[in-house]
Amino acid sequence: MSSVNFAAAFLPNQRADADQYWIALGLIAAVDFLRLSLLGSQALVVWPMIAFFVLAAHINRLRHAGRRADLAVVPLLVAWLAKFVAAILAMTVAVLPVYLDMMRAQGVDINDPAAVNEAAYDPALQQALSDRITSDEALARQIADAGAWPSTWAFWIVIALFAIWFARMGRTVRPAPPPE
Repeated sequence: MSSVNFAAAFLPNQRADADQYWIALGLIAAVDFLRLSLLGSQALVVWPMIAFFVLAAHINRLRHAGRRADLAVVPLLVAWLAKFVAAILAMTVAVLPVYLDMMRAQGVDINDPAAVNEAAYDPALQQALSDRITSDEALARQIADAGAWPSTWAFWIVIALFAIWFARMGRTVRPAPPPE
């Protein structure tokens, strides 16, 4: 195992071998999980810094492997997409009981799929749900918190899958262009 050059692991415009790359991603993930554990849903403010260092680690790995550095945005974009989808799904699951309770309060038979479907598309019920979420700060925080951990796990799982690929990239040396 090579010695760890922290500049190569975290700062752009460096070269990171596979070991430095894995260490960088591990440390960034640890900081991200610590950030979310300590700050909860308010941790979103720190997210751009996490994204910057993840991008820098990918750029440095690609640069060391002799690949185009602009390809480093691909893992980040795919991981952001997974993060977004996981957050939406988790927050939907968190809001569903509130929505069903509101339907029951309106007299909708929850055991009748047709009645539930009809009520789900009722603009008045949708507006009532929106009003309830915006007026109840604790409920809004609970829904936001429900999406925090699943989205974080989704992000890091995608990054880990790309990291397996990126860490295995062999160093390619491009020949110099022929003289003119």
